[in-house]
Amino acid sequence: MVLKMQKTRSPWLICAAGTVLLFCTMGLSTSSFSIYQPYLISVVGLTNSESSLFLTVRTLAGLCGTFTARSYIDRLGVRGGVTAAGLILALGFVLLAFARSFFGCCAAAALLGAGYGLGGIVAVSILIHRVFQKHMALALSICSAGTGVSVMLCPPIVTRLVESYSLRFSLLLEAGFILLAIGFVFAVLSDIPGTAPVKREDSPRARTGLDRRALICLVIMFLVGLPGNVAWSHFGVLYSTAGFTPSQVALIISLVGVFLTVGKLIFGECADAVGDALTFKTACIIMLLGDALCCLADNGSMLTAAAMLCIGLSLPISTLGPSLLSRSLLDEADFDRSVKNQQTAYMVGALVFGPMPGLIADRTGSYVPAFRLMFLGCAAAGVLVFIAFRGVKKRGGK
Repeated sequence: MVLKMQKTRSPWLICAAGTVLLFCTMGLSTSSFSIYQPYLISVVGLTNSESSLFLTVRTLAGLCGTFTARSYIDRLGVRGGVTAAGLILALGFVLLAFARSFFGCCAAAALLGAGYGLGGIVAVSILIHRVFQKHMALALSICSAGTGVSVMLCPPIVTRLVESYSLRFSLLLEAGFILLAIGFVFAVLSDIPGTAPVKREDSPRARTGLDRRALICLVIMFLVGLPGNVAWSHFGVLYSTAGFTPSQVALIISLVGVFLTVGKLIFGECADAVGDALTFKTACIIMLLGDALCCLADNGSMLTAAAMLCIGLSLPISTLGPSLLSRSLLDEADFDRSVKNQQTAYMVGALVFGPMPGLIADRTGSYVPAFRLMFLGCAAAGVLVFIAFRGVKKRGGK
């Protein structure tokens, strides 16, 4: 149910709070976190396999958080739920700052994943869907652009802090920033209709099971977990092992952040204007090209900027995909459940494929072969997108 806002709270102020929230829960814990991977390997002494397993633990915790996010938000309300998620996230960064073993890193990864799953895109999608009658995709894309901003700003800052001070100092500084940001979100969401705890009953669709189109959507998001999470988390080590310097790697990841921020705004506006079908299909083609260009990293390719452009413009599929699939192809009357299911499928894909890059890199000495396999997974997802949207021209664009 869409709720009207009180006069004291503009919907776009709520959108700003959602942007800050996703900057922390998705941006700092996942999207921009790949800049830390080379330092965890060198400073903490993790192997490539352990580095990937660290991400797998984070993904598993994120999966558990995502799977329970809807009921968690219903019980605590959006305001209470995202505040608690932010505190968990900050604690994860503090624990990682003092971790000096693989198991210590895994404990921190579990907290990072929990904060991501409980206070991430599912919570924000529920909030935006309840608040916005029009321009829902645009509002959600603005919120998710917070992850792009984090990727744009954090890598050079983190690199400078770690190189000038220490890994611990950088992680503790991020934890402090998260606490301040969550304080802002907590203040903005006070007395907002639609953010209080709710009690709901299952819809008829939820009791009768999945139809064919819903199953295809789940498989799509499962495969999107490859380029959207696994590949994204390994950009830092892909280019560092290919011979790029730490400063160059930071610049590469920041470049993705610039294009990702722009891409999310374009994605949301296009979805509202021309429909989800054309927007999804175009993004899949661009993502496939970006993955192909990433496979040239070992050649010191001059096409790196083009690869980052394509990846950044297409990655909104991973964050906006669950919401737009739910409103276009599934039962919008049970929007919250549909979003949770799609996001869970995405996290399952990230979990299943998460250890693959590190294991392959330990065997081959390069992350490029793993990215070739990710290219194939992305191609399969693209084919299913065309099948799912067959006959759907402008549904979702309102």
